[in-house]
Amino acid sequence: MSTIMIAQDYEGQHALLEAQLRSAGIGFNVCNNTEIDLSISTIRFKPDIIILNASRLGFQAVKAIYDEAVRETQPVEFVNLYTYEDQQELKMLTELGIEHNYPIPYDPVKIVSFLEGLRNSAPISLEDFIQRISDRIDSFMSALNPSKRQRGNIYIREAVLILLFENRFKASFHSNIFPRIAAKYSTTPRSVEHSIRIAINSCWESQSKSRIIELIGSPVSDCKRPSSCTFISALAQHFIRDNGKYFDLFQVQITNSTCKQLHI
Repeated sequence: MSTIMIAQDYEGQHALLEAQLRSAGIGFNVCNNTEIDLSISTIRFKPDIIILNASRLGFQAVKAIYDEAVRETQPVEFVNLYTYEDQQELKMLTELGIEHNYPIPYDPVKIVSFLEGLRNSAPISLEDFIQRISDRIDSFMSALNPSKRQRGNIYIREAVLILLFENRFKASFHSNIFPRIAAKYSTTPRSVEHSIRIAINSCWESQSKSRIIELIGSPVSDCKRPSSCTFISALAQHFIRDNGKYFDLFQVQITNSTCKQLHI
């Protein structure tokens, strides 16, 4: 695990926060709250969390630092401890992907508690990210389809992972995805598709119908059960929406890898 990096406007600005981090046994580095120092320190220390003051830096400088982290394919979370409130700037930061914005003065104990949770929740590698997405797909499907027919759930998870991490939605279901899942689980493509249809039908006949309509939208606005391809594609889109910033951060690695290399 890499460390937290704290950008300060003047020496000792975050002394209480630093003391609290030391007490919690969390490592950190300190740099100046300037674009050039943050850029150099981001490349040098490769932190997983950067604490800065966006209101002092300005949005364009923050965006340049954020883009630099993306180019380095680092899964960095940004925390903005700002000195004055600018609603338009906060809106732009949120749209950029910087969602953790807190005004100064702040409670160091609460910030450290938040940082501990953030460090535990942010993926630190592409492999970690893939595993987290895989686990969340399993949880999602278990909630939609709590029956004992879990084989279809597994196949749906595999199909969603292929869509997400290989050529983003360019893989064909019948000539690529279903045959590959079949080969992995020593069965036939027809059996894979049949098991997926059973799982989706089980979801549809349970109390999850409204959740599926909400998830997929207009293709099932007439309340007809979605096809396997529609359901899987919509589920993949759902996880992209919920984890977009991490897909952006890991995009270079995803593009330069193959499913075999990613163990999908």
